[in-house]
Amino acid sequence: MSFSFKEACRICLRKNPIISICTQEKNSGLSYFELLKLHVYSEITVNDRYPSRICLECLQVLENIQSFYSTLLRTEEKLKSIVRNEFQNKLDIINQTEYRDYKDTQCTKESVNLVEVGDKQIEKQKKKLKCTNDKRLYSCDKCKKNFKRFEYLKIHKRIHAGDRPYSCTECKKNFIHLTTLKQHLKTHSGEKPFMCSICGKSFSQTISLTYHTRIHTQEKPFKCNLCGKGFIQKNYLNIHLRFHQNERPYICQMCDRKFFTSSHLKVHIKQHLGEKEHICTLCDKKFLRSGHLKQHLITHKGERAHECIVCLRAFTQKSHLNRHMKLHSRK
Repeated sequence: MSFSFKEACRICLRKNPIISICTQEKNSGLSYFELLKLHVYSEITVNDRYPSRICLECLQVLENIQSFYSTLLRTEEKLKSIVRNEFQNKLDIINQTEYRDYKDTQCTKESVNLVEVGDKQIEKQKKKLKCTNDKRLYSCDKCKKNFKRFEYLKIHKRIHAGDRPYSCTECKKNFIHLTTLKQHLKTHSGEKPFMCSICGKSFSQTISLTYHTRIHTQEKPFKCNLCGKGFIQKNYLNIHLRFHQNERPYICQMCDRKFFTSSHLKVHIKQHLGEKEHICTLCDKKFLRSGHLKQHLITHKGERAHECIVCLRAFTQKSHLNRHMKLHSRK
């Protein structure tokens, strides 16, 4: 009697496997194949003749391993946060001790002897403290936001005026800050020195890696005070708050339609102009959004990574699977 790979689990070879190893695990965002490669056996491949499914018992073991790993990462982040807070508290004590006799209108630069604090880490990170007046004197007449220095206010006003003086010579994209332009240029050079230790994806900026890592760890430090929803970036929270307040600051000059974000407005304007910049290299079909093109490319590859756990039917897109699952819920 011949052995059937289709009826065997990739891990234990027992029969009745329930799910494809290409299926995405709900919490990590990685497929079970990627989790096996990351945590168990780095040389495993998916495009071979071996069994491509996994049984329930092995599935639970693998999910437990991933949960344990995620817990470790979250703990590491908490410990780092505790150390940072302790470090900041010591700096606050130094500030209060060194400058308690200063008046608000008299502010001078003084060096602080951090060696006396007894913490070498503080000495390395901050040898000199800059004293600034606690009163924020410069206020924006548009949004009433306050700034300690006039230079900061001047840069802030560029947001309201739409002034972006720093332009990329490669793609003509404009920026408010010079530092933002410098970071952007790395995307053209292909330089991505910051790698994710979980999935191996690389990034050109440390902040991008930080945001990406929070996807794996499920850390969402920015909470909405109205509904409690969490976000990995503060900018995402600010956009979310606009939905609560129904604030649509971005207006189309062609039809007066309003939008929550500038990216939504840009896509809308392309609809007016008939611009579809994202083109499929296989069939020349054009799309407004890069995400739509990525979804379309899956249809060419024939990949069906999203599988129904009830009837094992597979789909190219998660949205198709979600629509399919509603059929089962009605039964």
